[in-house]
Amino acid sequence: MTAADETRDTPVIRHGTYAGWQAHHHYGIPACDDCRDANTRYIRAWRRTKGIGEYHWPLTLPATLADAPALGAVLAQAWRA
Repeated sequence: MTAADETRDTPVIRHGTYAGWQAHHHYGIPACDDCRDANTRYIRAWRRTKGIGEYHWPLTLPATLADAPALGAVLAQAWRA
């Protein structure tokens, strides 16, 4: 252990980056707005590259289980690329 390690009481967080958001999460520190925004940008870009769309509300769900086959169609419309 070096002297630099002994004096480091707080974690180093690169705010405004996805790595910063991960550090907040890792150390159990509530994420700041800049890191939360960076995480949002990263996840949206990841979803675009993977072809995974965003979930869109409001949904009109079937009223009973008798309408369960219609539920698949409703959910398929909600998730669009």
